[in-house]
Amino acid sequence: MRDVLGRYLERPAETLALSLQPGGKPFLDLPIKFNLSHCADTALLAVTPTAEVGVDVERLREVGDPLRLAGRALTADELAQLSDAPADRQLELFFDLWTRMEARQKAFGRGIFAGRVDPGEVSSFGFRPSPLHFASLAVCLPHTSLSLRFFDYAGP
Repeated sequence: MRDVLGRYLERPAETLALSLQPGGKPFLDLPIKFNLSHCADTALLAVTPTAEVGVDVERLREVGDPLRLAGRALTADELAQLSDAPADRQLELFFDLWTRMEARQKAFGRGIFAGRVDPGEVSSFGFRPSPLHFASLAVCLPHTSLSLRFFDYAGP
């Protein structure tokens, strides 16, 4: 993460001093906003110069009771959407909705159970970085135009 941020800022990675917001979100006292998410084999880093951003990535796996877990963190509309989905679509929809929720929360520097962020307060983008992964990006409103670039990172 430091290497990529250093490249964006045109500074040596080792000179970047990360701090944490009260909710645990890392930040730099520099003109850049970012957020990182990772699971066992995939990482996602979002970087922007202007707007607060949050990301989440999850690997598809069995979840004991997705409706019960969703009821603790998703909005009423999201929960209804999940409940109304056919049983064979619920797990994939759960991960799509879950990553969107986590990205929203992270954009505002909140934990997943700390005061739900209204989906209307962010622009969000859900995607599948691989057939086994679900990911989402959330950018706080208002923001200027947004462009996305995806790349594989081989390391420093």
